[in-house]
Amino acid sequence: MKQLKLAAVALMALSVAMVSCTEKETTATVAEISTETPALNIRYINVDTVLANYTLAQEVSKQNMLEANEYQTLETSKSNELQQEQNRIAQKYQSGGYLSEASLQSDQQKLEQRYNQSRNLLAQRYQAIGMQQAERMKAVQDSLHNYLTDLARVNGFTAILDYMTVPYIDPSLDITQAVIEGLNQRYKPAAAPAAEAKK
Repeated sequence: MKQLKLAAVALMALSVAMVSCTEKETTATVAEISTETPALNIRYINVDTVLANYTLAQEVSKQNMLEANEYQTLETSKSNELQQEQNRIAQKYQSGGYLSEASLQSDQQKLEQRYNQSRNLLAQRYQAIGMQQAERMKAVQDSLHNYLTDLARVNGFTAILDYMTVPYIDPSLDITQAVIEGLNQRYKPAAAPAAEAKK
């Protein structure tokens, strides 16, 4: 009986030692993080309002819309051309204008070639427009980010939030108008081409 008790005590001592070693190893591998709470100096902006009133963003939006309209016009023009050619072939066929099956097939093959050419042209144009618009939007985003970074550094802000990302924030912390004014003061529009400047 005494031997059993001694064995139990020894086992408990061994277990405590193992737990102690494990805790020491775990503590040694975890970095200590400061629990001090930094002073917060937060402001917020309405990003949609900023972009709607930022000259660069307005110019980008205008250019994107212009290219979208030009693409739509090109797409409609190509579609009309193909439809007219298809109607011409159909009318010629109905009026007995084709003297042979080979003649009909030749016109149909030419129509198919024109269709493929138009489809490729539109796809290339669509891709080019998409890449150009993505580059412009990145320029706007970079400009806004750089300005906010400088603004925060100069004024000691720890964060500048978009009001859409938080349920509530004190309206007195709104710096939207100041950001709009600062962005437009910093922005230097590219010089207009000489031909366009003469107009």
